[in-house]
Amino acid sequence: AGGTVGTTPLVGIGFQHAFGDNVAFGGNLDFGFNGGAVGLSIEPAFDYYFNEVFDGFHLGLAAGVGLALSGGGPVAIPIQANIGYNIAVGDNFRIDIFAMPGVAIAGGAVTFGVTPGACFGYKF
Repeated sequence: AGGTVGTTPLVGIGFQHAFGDNVAFGGNLDFGFNGGAVGLSIEPAFDYYFNEVFDGFHLGLAAGVGLALSGGGPVAIPIQANIGYNIAVGDNFRIDIFAMPGVAIAGGAVTFGVTPGACFGYKF
C-alpha cells in the first residue's frame, strides 16, 4: 500500500501467506492516481489478524519503494502502519480495505499522512 504517504487513494493487488492462526506475511503492488500523475508502490507487509488470518480486522507494518510512473517526482521510501479489514472472496481470494498512517522519504523531504486504499489479494 502507499508509494508516497498522503491522501491519494490506492488500488492494488496483494499476495499473503499465513504463518499460524493470526499472522501473515506478503506484499502489495499498488497504484495511486493524483491528478495527472500515476504512482506505483511495491511493499512487503506483515499483518496480525485479530480474529484469524485473512478474516476481519488486522494491524500491520509495511515498508517499500514508491515510483512515479508519470508526472515526475523522486523515488519514495514509505514506512507505514497498516490498519484494515479483510473480506473473503472464495477460498483463496480476499478484498482488503485499509488505511495506512505513516511517513515517506522522497528527494530529501519527509512527509506524513494517512493513505486509504483497497486491495484484491490472493492468499496462499
